[in-house]
Amino acid sequence: MSQVVQPNNFPPYTLENVANALSQSLVSPNPSLTEYLTRFQTLPDAWAMTTQMLTSPPPSTPLHVFAAQTLKLKLKYDLHQHPSWRDLSPGSTFHALGTAYVTLGPSDAAVRNALASCLAVHAVQLWA
Repeated sequence: MSQVVQPNNFPPYTLENVANALSQSLVSPNPSLTEYLTRFQTLPDAWAMTTQMLTSPPPSTPLHVFAAQTLKLKLKYDLHQHPSWRDLSPGSTFHALGTAYVTLGPSDAAVRNALASCLAVHAVQLWA
């Protein structure tokens, strides 16, 4: 069930609420939805939630692109929020991005491009 996002009366940031806000913003863009999604992208919890978005069914090109774009922003500006961002082991952010690229990339150019961009930013941060 979709919730209408009202200014200054945002629903909690959950996977379902963020996905609903993204879906609503694609159908009927408005400033409150944009603000809700922009605020989400700045949260420390966005690291884990966007990684989950990349692996949670059903496949959704807009949601996957949004997740990759959010992670790209987090990697550029919010590394201080994620103390284990350098971890390359299975289960890490980098591993999740690589897995999503291999799994989702071949079937959708928009998702592939967003994930490739995100992986490139992560690689630059790792070896900078």
